[in-house]
Amino acid sequence: MPSQSVSPRIAREDYIAFKILLRTDPDFPDRFEEWQRLCLRHDAKRVNSGHPIREVAIGPDEFAEYCRACGREPSSAMILAFAVVKAARG
Repeated sequence: MPSQSVSPRIAREDYIAFKILLRTDPDFPDRFEEWQRLCLRHDAKRVNSGHPIREVAIGPDEFAEYCRACGREPSSAMILAFAVVKAARG
């Protein structure tokens, strides 16, 4: 059975908070629509490869706390890392 792919989801109303948290990450899109489009494109590639997608909702406060606990700066990579950890917790 193919492995599951985790896909972080940020609510539109939380995007500005994430944009502030990730202000030094040049890979984080300026607009929610751009970020959403990138996520959907990534998800489609994974699904086409036979990997089911598990969407994981991420809030800015829990994400910021995760980054602090890890001693890491917020980044696009950390969003994915947190989504994987959150999915594993159930």
